Amino acid sequence: MQNKVQILDNLKGVEEYLEFIGELDYLAAMRLHALIFALINQIPMIGIAYDSKVKNFLNEIGAPYLEIEELDLTRIINLFEDLKRNNQKFKEILNKKFLDLKIKAKNNAYLVKKLINF
Repeated sequence: MQNKVQILDNLKGVEEYLEFIGELDYLAAMRLHALIFALINQIPMIGIAYDSKVKNFLNEIGAPYLEIEELDLTRIINLFEDLKRNNQKFKEILNKKFLDLKIKAKNNAYLVKKLINF
């Protein structure tokens, strides 16, 4: 690598990770929670789908991704260039998807509460 790398071993708790990811311009990640945090902050992302839960999430929000078997530097660079070219469009899509998923989560919480009190 040509650039300095920072290891994030000093972040404590969900709030600090959310805040850190919220300061990024873009994110490439394979872990589901990192991708969810990017969605919450409307940070354009590229996913690396190593598991069906990651692939399903990325499909749900319309984010670009590569299957782990397809990892290739040229493809990753092309995806990042597309994110940069269409940055505002991706942010608008992420905002809409976040609001849609937030409504679904509230509806699910309501149904669970209703079932518990049944």
